[in-house]
Amino acid sequence: MLNRETLGRNVDQYEGLDGAQTFTVKILRIGEKANEEVLIQFIGVDDALDGKVYRCKKEWQNSDKSLQKFIYVTNEMPDGERFGLFHSNSNWGDLSTNVFLYENPEVPIAVFPRRFPSNLDPNFMYNKYMKQNKK
Repeated sequence: MLNRETLGRNVDQYEGLDGAQTFTVKILRIGEKANEEVLIQFIGVDDALDGKVYRCKKEWQNSDKSLQKFIYVTNEMPDGERFGLFHSNSNWGDLSTNVFLYENPEVPIAVFPRRFPSNLDPNFMYNKYMKQNKK
């Protein structure tokens, strides 16, 4: 039997608007918490990111982690470049989260926790990631 990675118990979901289109961002911790890695999936966005699951590493933007300034970065883009998918920034206690789309990386799109999350099975998201990365 293959060694399966440890998964977080919950899939966090965020919603944003791409023009008039609502889209969803799902985030699932993968591996040990100390590794600070997640799987991120965009659903319903008009971009090359749509539907795929990306493995990302948290990169802190300052030494004071209590400020919650970080970026989830992946190396799994089609061109092999590093790309910051999800940005968290806290200014004086006001937390904001933004995503950046692959085809328009200069424009931040605000995302907010989804009020009524759905399809929250961590195993489903993990299996989709594993299946898409089989070569």
